[in-house]
Amino acid sequence: MIRNINALQTSCVLVQSIYCKHSSSDSSIEVVDILIGVDAADCQMRNLIECLCKFLSEEYPVSVKNLCLKFILIILTSIDNISQNVMLEYFMLNSIFEALVSTFFHPDAREHHGYDAAVALALLVN
Repeated sequence: MIRNINALQTSCVLVQSIYCKHSSSDSSIEVVDILIGVDAADCQMRNLIECLCKFLSEEYPVSVKNLCLKFILIILTSIDNISQNVMLEYFMLNSIFEALVSTFFHPDAREHHGYDAAVALALLVN
């Protein structure tokens, strides 16, 4: 469990830092190419989204679910214009809708994760 938490924290910082650096430069290289690579992007993003869905929909500690939602929000809000976010396409191809909606089923989960899940759903629908 500690490895999962550390991996999520590292991923949050890494993705946010790369997007911040990329937005300040005039580089034509996509962030997906920097983070994952061109060849493995589809497979790696599918695996990542499956893991995030598993963490959100199964019995995991609140801290893990919070980190998953924060990571999703970092990816979704990393670019000012959401329609230009290439990473968003992977979330649309590999549906996380069920995992996000599952956070609303239980009162405790809704209390802890409801706001972040609602924001993520709103961004995905937009």
